[in-house]
Amino acid sequence: MHPNKFFSEVSCRTDIEVFEIFDRDLKEKLKNIHPNNFLKTKITLPVYKLILDYDTESDNHKTVERYMVMDSPLEEEFSDCWADIYCRDYNSDHPNRQMKNLNIIDIVHICDAVLPIGR
Repeated sequence: MHPNKFFSEVSCRTDIEVFEIFDRDLKEKLKNIHPNNFLKTKITLPVYKLILDYDTESDNHKTVERYMVMDSPLEEEFSDCWADIYCRDYNSDHPNRQMKNLNIIDIVHICDAVLPIGR
């Protein structure tokens, strides 16, 4: 991926205090730097398939596949914790479409997403 496109799509977090702090000026600077001024690199993130089993609001039983991309390969050992957080967040964000009696049946690492950056 061209570095200019990469920095057009991301936010540049510079600090975390109570909230994350993002720098728009830095983002603009980085997306306008000539691509030859970046070292060629790649971002690698693990991707997981979740198998969820739950009841819908209308009491239908469902078993579904969902997917999650982890922030870093170092967090793989916490994938079950992140899956649980995803499910709780989903229920909070969709109060009329809750996943009731939720069970996480399986969490499987299916691949690593690799994004090459630079020339």
